[in-house]
Amino acid sequence: MNITRGIDSLYPEYDWWDLEFECFKEDLATRGIVIGTDIRGKNRKGETILEPAISFSGFYSQGDGLAFDATIDWAKFLETHSSFAEQLPEWYLLLAANPNDVIASTKRNTRHNNQMGVSCEWNSASPFEVEHGFFAGMIEDELPMTLAELEEWVLGACEAEATKMYESLESTYEAECEYLREQEVESLIEENLDAVREALAMFPEEHDEVDLQDLRELGLAERRDLTPRGKELLCKREN
Repeated sequence: MNITRGIDSLYPEYDWWDLEFECFKEDLATRGIVIGTDIRGKNRKGETILEPAISFSGFYSQGDGLAFDATIDWAKFLETHSSFAEQLPEWYLLLAANPNDVIASTKRNTRHNNQMGVSCEWNSASPFEVEHGFFAGMIEDELPMTLAELEEWVLGACEAEATKMYESLESTYEAECEYLREQEVESLIEENLDAVREALAMFPEEHDEVDLQDLRELGLAERRDLTPRGKELLCKREN
């Protein structure tokens, strides 16, 4: 008999990530990455339920990852991404003076929604003309930079954020699993207390109901000796 069978197959509830998604959304908004919304469904009153437009899968298998749909708020983005001005100085000069001239957004891949791409386009019919700042009066074909290089930079920044979000979710998931396991261990000890104490008294000999693997999974025994918790339970039985 193995009373701890399945103890390592305990997983958090389906929507354990909801609170973290909301925190991600609020945090990224302060850095100019405004995550959109998805429609989850409707509640019993028929009201639409919205959630952050974030997708992920995991953990520990090929294809794991996270992606999101978002738009870029250039004023906040430039303010909080200090390396942008150094790496794309021309784009910094243009966007700092004309933050509404380029529409930038991320979109999850329809075939693999844990990946995303970035699209940047002029916020005007072609030919686009810059109104303010260093490049004022120039049209898009005269500018010394391309939308493609801007897309590449923004994608890198958003992918870095997605990686941090994924790692945070992984840590939360592992902590939730560990908590559920600890709760289950306590429940199993309580439910099988007499048999557990008998098995501890017989250790390392086998017991009919609680075997050596059980004692190890319950944190009551190691390879050659009882753990402090195991000794504590055994003392209580003897007393």
